[in-house]
Amino acid sequence: MTGIAPIERQSLRLPCMQPLRRPLRTLGIVASLLALATAPSVAQTPLDSVTPGARVRVRAPDSGIPWRSTGVLDSFTRDTVYLRGLRDPRPLQDARLGVPLSDIEHMDVSGGRASRAARAGRGALWGLGAYAVLAATFIVHEKATCRGSDCFGDGWAWLGLAAGVPWAAGVGATVGFALPVETWRPVILPRR
Repeated sequence: MTGIAPIERQSLRLPCMQPLRRPLRTLGIVASLLALATAPSVAQTPLDSVTPGARVRVRAPDSGIPWRSTGVLDSFTRDTVYLRGLRDPRPLQDARLGVPLSDIEHMDVSGGRASRAARAGRGALWGLGAYAVLAATFIVHEKATCRGSDCFGDGWAWLGLAAGVPWAAGVGATVGFALPVETWRPVILPRR
């Protein structure tokens, strides 16, 4: 078996992508961590701990609520939930509606709204994260394609990248401040 050269395994990786591998991997890890850090935890709430007067979101197609509708929990018994002030459908808006627990497909209870300052802070983080991805893509592209002393506009491009940081944070904070985000927790319904 001497004289036969081993078959070399050919890589499907493109040579032009080599300089991008490490920065893109790092960006993916940072984006994943940012998404995990800002994601709300999903805790379930038993029906017994929901107090009357709480805002709830219910879907019960067999009882005339074909999509999720927001209302107020009036009271509940062993097998029925009583709701009032449902937004949709219109005929149920002013009525007190008794919905059998067996008809409810999904029920959430409101966890309240985050403060505007907290939403603005989270929005600023999202804006900075999005800008970091764009800026890193620009930097990686410049490093991969530029040769010589003309790279990065003779060093002036860094000023533009740095000037974008407060803009990205400001736009993100403004969007976060303006959006009314209500948190919802799923309700564990007893099945009989």
